[in-house]
Amino acid sequence: MVSSKKCETEGLLLGMEVAIQYIKQSNLQSQSGIIYIFSDCKNAIEIVTNKTEFNRHPEIFEKVQQIRRQYAQMMRVSSKLTA
Repeated sequence: MVSSKKCETEGLLLGMEVAIQYIKQSNLQSQSGIIYIFSDCKNAIEIVTNKTEFNRHPEIFEKVQQIRRQYAQMMRVSSKLTA
């Protein structure tokens, strides 16, 4: 059985992944900007931002790390393009 907290957390992660895909496909890497992902689930926000409960859901931790690596890679490419 899947908890609503896990579903909400997966929704946040999906939003981050879609945002990264959008930035890549739109060639927005060289432009500064902010992408907002909204959620009304305090628990899901805490899981992603404060890294709580990663020991109970290691797959979420791995997905967060993967998203961070993708974003960091995009920023390195972006800084090379603007230099």
